[in-house]
Amino acid sequence: MTRIASSAKIDRNAIVEDGAVIGENAEIGAFCYVGANVELGDNVKLLHHAVVEGMTRLGAGCQCLSHGRYRRRAAECAA
Repeated sequence: MTRIASSAKIDRNAIVEDGAVIGENAEIGAFCYVGANVELGDNVKLLHHAVVEGMTRLGAGCQCLSHGRYRRRAAECAA
């Protein structure tokens, strides 16, 4: 089940798959892709065209660069 915080900002051209978890004040830019098993912590920022997939957790305050691809298997990335 997808959980998206009410304060999250998601561009209308971004794709967030069912099952993703989006934290408070997270920002997902244009043409980003967030996979089903992804958890974005509070204040995470994905710049345009970023791809986050697999069993990936981005901790609070992480910033993903534009056109970056982030995929981890049961791993955690912290700011």
